[in-house]
Amino acid sequence: KIVTVGNDRLAVIKETLEKMNWREGDLITIFYGQDVGADEVQALEQWVKEEEPNVEVEIYPGNQPLYYYIIGVE
Repeated sequence: KIVTVGNDRLAVIKETLEKMNWREGDLITIFYGQDVGADEVQALEQWVKEEEPNVEVEIYPGNQPLYYYIIGVE
């Protein structure tokens, strides 16, 4: 199910996380794809930590060729 569309990947992932009610979780796990740069990943991690310091975030290079991000909220 497509829940968010846009041209700015970082804005799209932030909106997607909001729709996943990430602030209510304890842990966010993010796997980023092969076409995602280190600067974008760092900006995303910084945003999560600034927005909700009590939620742990784990980010891994998934290197998936099709999807920019695979996200899990627990």
